[in-house]
Amino acid sequence: MDSNVVYNLTFKLGSDISDDWLNNLKSTYLPECYALYKPIHTQINEILIKAEDNDLTFALQFTFPSEGAFLNEGKQMLKVLVLSMDKDFKNRYVYFGTLMQVLHTDPK
Repeated sequence: MDSNVVYNLTFKLGSDISDDWLNNLKSTYLPECYALYKPIHTQINEILIKAEDNDLTFALQFTFPSEGAFLNEGKQMLKVLVLSMDKDFKNRYVYFGTLMQVLHTDPK
């Protein structure tokens, strides 16, 4: 049986664009992605440890039911995300991605 996987995208961007980026992420970019595929769960986090350059760092996490679901649908969805963000913020952010397998979660 496959277990859930989490794809984490970590974004670093200037504080001068962070409010616009975050608003666009929630109102435009994610809805465009969800038109293709809706993950089990999406979470946006701000990393509280500040960089020396005062840029802000955010972690955007998508939970998929399996690695296969990520490879089949999720990768295409994330391509749409980056292309959408580039329309407004090309060359104004950097990011990297990490695919993680969920090994344990505590029940509520």
